[in-house]
Amino acid sequence: MAGSVQLRAEPGVRHRLAALAEKVEERLGLTRSGSREEDILKAAAVLARENNLSAADFLQNLLNLPPEVAFPEEFVSALTVGETYFFRERQFLEAFRTSVFAGITEGKKDRLRIWSAGCSSGEEAYTIAMLLLRDGLHRAGGDISILGTDINSVALEKARRGVYSSWSFRGMTEEEIGLFFRKEGVERYSVRDRFKKAVQFSRLNLADPEWHLWRDGGAPDAIFCRNVLIYFADEKRNDVLKRFCDLLPAGGLLVTSACETASFTFDGFVPFHYNGAVIYKKPGGAQRFAAELPALEPSYPFGDKEPKA
Repeated sequence: MAGSVQLRAEPGVRHRLAALAEKVEERLGLTRSGSREEDILKAAAVLARENNLSAADFLQNLLNLPPEVAFPEEFVSALTVGETYFFRERQFLEAFRTSVFAGITEGKKDRLRIWSAGCSSGEEAYTIAMLLLRDGLHRAGGDISILGTDINSVALEKARRGVYSSWSFRGMTEEEIGLFFRKEGVERYSVRDRFKKAVQFSRLNLADPEWHLWRDGGAPDAIFCRNVLIYFADEKRNDVLKRFCDLLPAGGLLVTSACETASFTFDGFVPFHYNGAVIYKKPGGAQRFAAELPALEPSYPFGDKEPKA
């Protein structure tokens, strides 16, 4: 903290920091706050040293960027370090699983598209693949295509590799780890090919005016955006939620996090309550609920330690 105070006291830093926080909110959607300024200052200090610049000069360089030139990826990555792990908030995943037939796959036989928006290092996107392929839900809806997007290029590279340490597995059982991963070495596990093939990743900024998702221009049947919107300014968050609603088909699903369902309003969506979790559905489409869904048969024994890749 002492270093931060000293940096703020340097000539030209304080007002440039405030101006850059405003520009970060405009470009990335991240809300202005004291903690956000602190993150910006820490990132600027590190990158300024690497470029042999003063903090004030580095901040000014970022302020001088024209609208068509993006922030340096190293700067964006430093501001968007995500906290995530596999099968996070299981009750929301179970609510999604029990809603799939009712909200998505009924009457849709070609492809099931799911967008993990703000996927960080990929744990959520792979979790969705594991959930659907394990339970055989894909058999009712054709092929599965899961797209994970994030603004953090460093996190996306980790996601594409699909190799994780035990920190990403907290809350998972040994049986689940053996089912979904191959052990590659000490504290290193890779996602099995069966699940990895269902997922692709690309860089996307939710605050951009246009979103480019699947190459064929298709839209998602469900959107996961969890623990992302809590960092957005109110106006940007409401804009993103409206665009989610416009993008989804009738009956499409939006899955957020517990803190977001408790804090925000979701205009245009109908809440679906299941076992303490709330997910959101765009009105229309199939109207059945979880109690009416058929029992799901696992596509192979859940405890199998050596399934095919």
